[in-house]
Order: sequence, then structure tokens, then C-alpha cells
Amino acid sequence: MGYAAPMSRSLQTSQPIKLVLAGPDGPVELEGTVVGTANGVATVCFPDHEELPAAFVAGAAATLKIWDVLGLHLAETRILGTLFTGSKAPGVSLAMPPRFETRQLRQYFRVRARIAVAFTVKVVKNPSAKMLSVQSAMTDDVSAGGLRFWTPLPLAVGDLVEVSFMLRQGGTAYRFEARVMRTVPVQGPGADVSVEFQGVREGWRDRVISDLFFLQRP
Repeated sequence: MGYAAPMSRSLQTSQPIKLVLAGPDGPVELEGTVVGTANGVATVCFPDHEELPAAFVAGAAATLKIWDVLGLHLAETRILGTLFTGSKAPGVSLAMPPRFETRQLRQYFRVRARIAVAFTVKVVKNPSAKMLSVQSAMTDDVSAGGLRFWTPLPLAVGDLVEVSFMLRQGGTAYRFEARVMRTVPVQGPGADVSVEFQGVREGWRDRVISDLFFLQRP
């Protein structure tokens, strides 16, 4: 079941985006990259295209899509003008949207939470990531299906770890095998790693969901 909530967000340079406009034969969607932001205006280029579709004209309404580990983020905007960027790729200038609507793409809702987690590497592609000792990390978000944390270890998609954590004091101590589903490099060494719990016994996901609701209580 999906989950949607409004959230504040802003475009960043080098961020991938999708722009959707209504065309005469149906919606037209292009993938591009933000190359600059200033004074409430974002400049987006489309390096995989030699020219823009006819629908991409000044004044046209558009839907802006960005995405990250939390889901898909949508906002309404308007094309302010068309241009060629410094790389000679076609581009547009957009009004910066004040807010986005977030639609989580996962089966389970995620909660932003800083929770201590211990993990042990079990099966890895990169031998340098194999550590016998237990590693520690702090989560960025948690769901009944997985969690995300930063680690300096060079983990790769498909690697298998064992994670241990507790969502609230006096609550259940969880220990799950988890498979790395995504890695996102960050500035400096290491990466944000998203893992998915594997082989969770019946009833345990319900316990996690119960603890996550507890975390969200005011």
C-alpha cells in the first residue's frame, strides 16, 4: 500500500530529474539534469537529446519528478524559457517549486529515524569489505522491510549482512539477515546503503510496524 505526504524539498545542482508535459499525442517525458539554481529558477539540461519536443515552450505547465531512497517526489512547475546549455545540450529554465508531494515506492512505509544498528558482513563481492568484527552504524530511515545507513565499507548490491537493532528502549531486539539493494556514494569515503530484510519469520514484521508507530508518536 502506498503512502503519500507533502514535504519541503529543493532542487540541487547535478540532480537527475524527469519533466513531464502534455503533448498533442499524450504526455511527453524527458530525463535531464539540474545544472544550476539561482533566484528561484532552476536550469535543466537534457544531454541525451539534440532538440526539445514541441511541447517544451515558455509558459508551458509541467510536472517535475525527482526520486531518492524515500520514494518519488512530484511538484508542479512552469517552463520559463528554453536554451542551450554550456555543453550545447538543449535545456529549459524552470520556476523552482516550493513544495513536493512524496509517494513512497515501497511495500512498507519508511520512518526517518536515527537508530543505532550493528551489522556483520556475511557474503560480499568485494573481499576488502569482509570484516570479522561487528560494525556499527546509525540508520537514516527504517521500515518493516529494511533500513538505510551509512558505512565506510565498500558494500555492493547483492551483498548479505546480518543487522541487529532496537527501535525503542525496552522494546524488541531485532536480528535479521539483510541483502544490500542499493548503494549511493556520498561525499568522502563510504556510501549510504539500503538493505532489505530476508526470511523474516511470521509476526516479526508486525512487531517492527508497531515499534515504528511508537517512534512517530508526538
